[in-house]
Amino acid sequence: MGVEAVVRAVVAIVLVVAGLASSGRVFVQLLSKAITFLLLYFSLPILTWYTVGIALPRFSRLADIVVVGFTYTVLALAIVAFLAQVVGRRLGWSCRVEAAAMLASVFQNALFLPLPIVLLLGGVVELVVAYGISFNVVTGVAVPFIAGRCGVAGKSNVSMVFRRLLAFPPFYGLLAGLATMPLSWQVWGVCGHVVALLKSVASEMTMLSFYLVGTSIGLAWPPKIDSAVCFVAAWRLLVSPLIHACLAMLFGLSGWLLKCALIESFMPPATMNLVFSEYYRLETGVVASSIALVTPLSLALVGLLAVLGW
Repeated sequence: MGVEAVVRAVVAIVLVVAGLASSGRVFVQLLSKAITFLLLYFSLPILTWYTVGIALPRFSRLADIVVVGFTYTVLALAIVAFLAQVVGRRLGWSCRVEAAAMLASVFQNALFLPLPIVLLLGGVVELVVAYGISFNVVTGVAVPFIAGRCGVAGKSNVSMVFRRLLAFPPFYGLLAGLATMPLSWQVWGVCGHVVALLKSVASEMTMLSFYLVGTSIGLAWPPKIDSAVCFVAAWRLLVSPLIHACLAMLFGLSGWLLKCALIESFMPPATMNLVFSEYYRLETGVVASSIALVTPLSLALVGLLAVLGW
């Protein structure tokens, strides 16, 4: 492990510990919002623009991870919707518990956490962004319809989906990337050094996500483990890796393409699910406990894979 990797590992540990230690304090919410704002309005739009506009035209295999991300998310939606209904009826889940379990199972932390993990392991962050693009397209359409079935925040419709898309800053990075795509080689030839520096800064800033990991675990610890939380954990830690592994074999992924797919497969539920569950008045405790339980297990499994040499 090089000096750069060691420094990143130390920074990651310090940030997680800081998040755990400070959870529950008055300033935490403000600091967490500031970090989220920085990542959402700077790092992710820049990395999305770079991936779509600069990297994708020059490295066609990025399209493979886009297809894997899209295929997995569509499959997961269909399978989880069926299983949650079957299991929920047998165990007496309310509609709100069922919808919360579906959100936490399908919609993992596809960007904020895997970006710094891949960076920490010396990988290529463009792969995570490429996966995240397809993942977020499906998420933007599916979340209102899943959560809106039981919530009382209003009906889901096309205009709501479109408004959510316009309010998602990386969407504008996607548009800028599509506009840059025909000029990819020219842009790289003229100002490649500036683009590389911008991408490097945006990538390194994602390390701040580890602070959010610490606060998320700390705020919901100890998790309340019930049947719905066990359902989410089983999907995230067993079924999701199995489906991703099958898709990786189907599309012939190797190297960091394969590693990225495996990292994404183990990721815990996204913290944005808390926002969705609160907005639609679902069972927020299921989402919070799932994040607190699955996150350390996810990190441990990814760390084990890295130690074993994948």
